[in-house]
Amino acid sequence: MKKILITANLLLSSLLINAQDTTSFELDTTKKTMPFHLSYIYPLSTNGLQAHKIQNKVSVNILVGVSAGVGSFEGAGFGNLTDGNVNGTQLAGFFNANRGNVRGVQAAGFFNSVDGAFKGGQFAGFANVNTGQFTGGQFAGFCNVNTSNMRGGQFSGFSNTVVGDLKGVQASGFVNVVTDTLNGTQVSGFLNYAKHVKGFQIGVININDTISGGLPIGFFSYSKTGYHKFEVEGSNLPFASVSFKTGVEKFYNIFTAGAGTSSNDFVWGAGYGIGTLFALNNKLDMNIDITSTQLYKEDIDIEKVNLINKLKINVAYSVTENVQVYGGPSIDVLVHDKSLDSEMGNALKEWDSPSAITKLSIGFNAGIRF
Repeated sequence: MKKILITANLLLSSLLINAQDTTSFELDTTKKTMPFHLSYIYPLSTNGLQAHKIQNKVSVNILVGVSAGVGSFEGAGFGNLTDGNVNGTQLAGFFNANRGNVRGVQAAGFFNSVDGAFKGGQFAGFANVNTGQFTGGQFAGFCNVNTSNMRGGQFSGFSNTVVGDLKGVQASGFVNVVTDTLNGTQVSGFLNYAKHVKGFQIGVININDTISGGLPIGFFSYSKTGYHKFEVEGSNLPFASVSFKTGVEKFYNIFTAGAGTSSNDFVWGAGYGIGTLFALNNKLDMNIDITSTQLYKEDIDIEKVNLINKLKINVAYSVTENVQVYGGPSIDVLVHDKSLDSEMGNALKEWDSPSAITKLSIGFNAGIRF
């Protein structure tokens, strides 16, 4: 427990230190350089009490090593503490913590921390933290954090964060964040956020201020300057609905709810869909939407499948800047349990199975959008 607390303090301290202005990856020629360094734990080493002032070409640390820089290789059973630049490879069983710039590879069982610029690869079982410009790849079991601009890729089991611009890729199990411009792709198991996107966001939830040259693809996407519309719609089934569309014109999500009648019974439902918009001219748009709505009524088993599936092609006319009227045909596929006994729609084709009835019909939809 004591070792864990000490390491946590080291990580916190490294995050609070300002990144150095220099981007040089070479060793400091004003400092003494040794070709080889062997240590157990500071100051029990071949460099003794002066270890923090001496650079090493090669350093082997049984437990924890301290140095002013590394010119080729440094390895430690537990951790490496470096107060200067690293040009080469650092390996540690638990952590690497550097206050200078790094060009090469860092690999640790728990975390890596660099307060300067980095070119190369960081590999950690838990976390990588870099406070300077980063070029290369960060790979971590839990999270990667870069508090300056980055060119390359972040890959983690939980989260990736770039405080600045990213030109490259973020892939995580849960969340990706870019606080300024993403020029590339975000892929996550849950949430992607970037202020400005020039590329793709792929996740359950995608959020951005602006997006160009790409798409947000997911269950729910919101772009501050994107496509946000409410619709009130009627159809031939009979079934009336209200919908909210969000995303961008090329690809948006549809959340819908409605009500209607079936064999004189009142039914209601909620559904989801996706769609795309094509601008025909400054007054006319065409939307192609695919939606699926689950139906319910008072005495129906909610676990039964009772779906209205629609492929709609609607043409919208702009009455004002913010109001459109629209209408168009649809292909309707109604799949319902026999307990619903639906009379919705005039079926062109009907399939009857022991558990459900499937009806194919041509419908018509019309509504108002704002």
